[in-house]
Formats: sequence, C-alpha cells, structure tokens
Amino acid sequence: MRYIFALLLTATLTVCGLALSNYLIDPANVFHDDAVGPELYAEKLVASAFGLWWPENSFEDRRIKKALTKFAPRFDCVVVGSSHVMQISANAETRLQGLGDACHAILNLGVSGATLEDHITLTYLALHEARPRYVILGVDPWLLSWGKSQAWSYYANEFGEAKTTILSQHSTSQESSTSTTLNRVASLFSLAYTLQSLRKVSEWVADPSERRAINLAPSLNASVGGEHPAFRPDGSLIYSARYLADAAHAKIPLGGQTYMTSGNLNQSKAIDDYLALLRWIRAKGSEPILLLTPYHENVLKVAESNNSVAIRATEPIVRQVAKRENVRIIGSYDPVRAGCEPTEFLDFMHPSPSCLARLK
Repeated sequence: MRYIFALLLTATLTVCGLALSNYLIDPANVFHDDAVGPELYAEKLVASAFGLWWPENSFEDRRIKKALTKFAPRFDCVVVGSSHVMQISANAETRLQGLGDACHAILNLGVSGATLEDHITLTYLALHEARPRYVILGVDPWLLSWGKSQAWSYYANEFGEAKTTILSQHSTSQESSTSTTLNRVASLFSLAYTLQSLRKVSEWVADPSERRAINLAPSLNASVGGEHPAFRPDGSLIYSARYLADAAHAKIPLGGQTYMTSGNLNQSKAIDDYLALLRWIRAKGSEPILLLTPYHENVLKVAESNNSVAIRATEPIVRQVAKRENVRIIGSYDPVRAGCEPTEFLDFMHPSPSCLARLK
C-alpha cells in the first residue's frame, strides 16, 4: 500500500513539476508576453524595406506567422500552407501565374509541415479582422487528416477557438472562451509543449543572444539567397545561399524521402471539416483557392512509395472537393501536369521559385 501511495505521489509531483516548468518557460508565450519575441519580429518585418534575417534556431516560424496575422488587413490575398508555399509572394520571381493580377499584396502564412490544425488556426486568425480577396490554401498530400503533427501546439489555445467557431454549428462566444481556457491549461500537461520547453532551454544555452537578434536583410534574389534564410516583409521565405547551393548538387532519390505521408491519410471526418473551412472562408467574404505544389518526377517513379501512394490518392479527392464546392485549383502534384522541369526542384518535394511562378 505504501508503495502504491509513494508511486502515485511521485507521479503527481512529476506531472506538477513539468506543468510548472512549462508555465515558467512558456515556449509559445501562452501565459507570458515576450519583450523581444515574435510580435516584435513581425512588426519590424512588415515595416522593413526588404525583410529580416531568420537565422537557424531563431524564432519558431509558427510564432512569427501567428504574429503576422494581425497585419492581414493590409494585404489583398493570404497564403496558408506548408514549406511548399513559403516562397510565394507578389514579387515577380515567386508570383503564381494562376493568380493573374488578382493579388497585388500577398501575406504568406506558410509554416513548415503545416497540418489541418495549422490551416484552420491561421486562416481563422487572418480572417478575424481582414477580408482578403483570395485565401490560397496549399493542400499537401497529408493535409486531409487529423493529428499528423503536434507542431501546431504553439497556438493550441487559438486552435481551440478556431475549431469551435469554424467546425461547430452552434458555437457561442462563451463556448469559445471556455475552449480557449481549457486548451491553455491542457498545454501545461502536454508532452508536445514539454518538448518545446526543452528545445527552448537548449536554444538559450546554445546561443541566447543570436537567437533573439532581429536584423534587417538586404535586397535578395530568391534564386541566389543570402547569408541566412530571410523573410520578406510579406512573410514569404528566401532560403540561404548555402542551402540553395547544397540543393543544386543533391541527388533526388527515387520515391523521395517519406515526409508525413505514412499512416492514416484522407480521413472522411477531416475531409468534411476541410469542406467546412472552405465554406467558412466564403461566409467571411473571401474566396478560397486550392493550390497543389508539384513533387519531383523521381517521386512518382516508385509507385509503392509512401509519397507516391499519398499523391495518387489525395489529388483526385482534392479535385472532387474543388468541383463540389466550385473552388479554383492551381497546380498539381504531378510535375509534368504542373509544367515544371526536373531541374526546377530544391529537393524531392520543394519546387524552385521558377516552378512555383509558372503554376496555373
């Protein structure tokens, strides 16, 4: 009996200790404001002439993009999606041909490995005050599934509010408030939030001064890059020169490397929820556009690879959704159909600026 009591006491103290640590470290600033944080970075970014450097181990991209959503009223189009869309802007070298002249100013809210949770949260935050003409949604082969990643927990409280508002037929402000509070408290006991806390502490130990540096970037060519990765004032990404040089000499493996395309995909509940998101965007006064960014041709050469299976299963579903909701589609996962050459890829799944600009 004493053993069981001691075990329960130890477990309780451990959980409480982790919760206290998460509260004090607070990697996503759920409970505390950060004087030199993503909000300041976002303010300086939109006010800059050419953008800001985004060195390795600096501010997490989800925190930056969340902070950028409050500037959405300044833009007439918004892009939401994964790293596949992070280079897109109104700039001539990374402008989607399929948009024509519709978007003179594009706010890019793309984040690495975006999931359905990211789409719902960032779209909700961007359209809270703004009414952009178009919301361009980068639909990846893994998107139509719940729980593919926990990276979205950086804005877990906002996700709860967004999910309640967009997916619940009878939501109220009181329900949203309750959902937000529960998500904030739940984050204290979340394994994903604990891992974020540990990562934040390791970054402090590695280089606390550089991590918080906010420095102006010069005018950069997206095909050449610079000393570090950089964000343009519209949130679009320019890769570093070193990354682009390494990518130019890297071999593309047949089938590609599995990235988020294993496991359960294209869940019927997730598809229905994405339909609800598209309808909510329209109800808010904006027009959704679905964007499929191509994979390298080598990926499709191995029909049984996870990437290839996911691609071949997801694109027909996305096109059915578009037809059902009368939503425009730009691009394709198939590089031939998209009109992109094998040399126009940074790796097996990231098209170059020239390929992105040609999508229609």
